Amino acid sequence: MATKAAEKIQSVRLTEDMRRDITAALLAHKLEKREAAHVATSAKLALRIYQHAFSAADRRKMQELPEGWLPTCTHIDVRMGGEFHRFNFGVADKAGKWPSQRFPSVRKSEDFIIEVRSDIGQAIAAYRDETAALKEARNELKAKASGILSSVTTTARLAEVWPEVVAFIPKYVPRQLPAVRRDELNAAFGLRAA
Repeated sequence: MATKAAEKIQSVRLTEDMRRDITAALLAHKLEKREAAHVATSAKLALRIYQHAFSAADRRKMQELPEGWLPTCTHIDVRMGGEFHRFNFGVADKAGKWPSQRFPSVRKSEDFIIEVRSDIGQAIAAYRDETAALKEARNELKAKASGILSSVTTTARLAEVWPEVVAFIPKYVPRQLPAVRRDELNAAFGLRAA
């Protein structure tokens, strides 16, 4: 028996691209706020590490130098307890462009060593743990979605089996292939009609 959701949706064969798009939309719906908060935490940690690495007096001197005198950076690299971490000062937009906020640095690339037991070290460890938890949650949800999406072949059947997901199914716009007549093809290639 068809559900109301299945009756409203055009039945289209589910492609791997559609399955991937549906999964991505579901993951964004579930994890977007948590991931955004995680990225914001990264930016706060980057600033905190930067302020730890350079004293207020050094930062003030660097700011007073003429534009372009020192290299600038959009991230800060940290080594802590045998681990490497990179923290960005901001977030890249959807086009992959990094924010204009850049910080002067003594060198273009430099790793800062952080003591594991320090307050910053503890904050980095908590960030690392949340990164792992987010990755695990993403993989678990992806596997669950993949199981049901792989079990159906059409959007209508997906709507019957899982009606709540209808809002995440990409809208399908059928495209007509251009019709080319055989006699025009023969003329274009210099072929005689058979």
